[in-house]
Amino acid sequence: MEIAYASALVNIANICLLIALLYVYGRSYRRLKSKFTLGLLLFAFLLLLQNMFFLMFFLLQSGFRGPGMGIPLLTINTTQFIALLILLKITWE
Repeated sequence: MEIAYASALVNIANICLLIALLYVYGRSYRRLKSKFTLGLLLFAFLLLLQNMFFLMFFLLQSGFRGPGMGIPLLTINTTQFIALLILLKITWE
């Protein structure tokens, strides 16, 4: 059960990274008005929604954190966290 809660913490970190990405992309879009930046904004927004849905289901649906769910959820969220961290670092530079 603790592994599932660790997964939720990683999910919250993902939400924070996505908010930072939305800030950077939003600032760039206001200056550049490019379709690519708009696409990045939409991509980050949809990933933010996905992570918020995960957190909502995790908190409200007890079956979502049932036996055997901890390791798969932690693996998925940690992989996404590393990917978002790399994307944020590249974007910030």
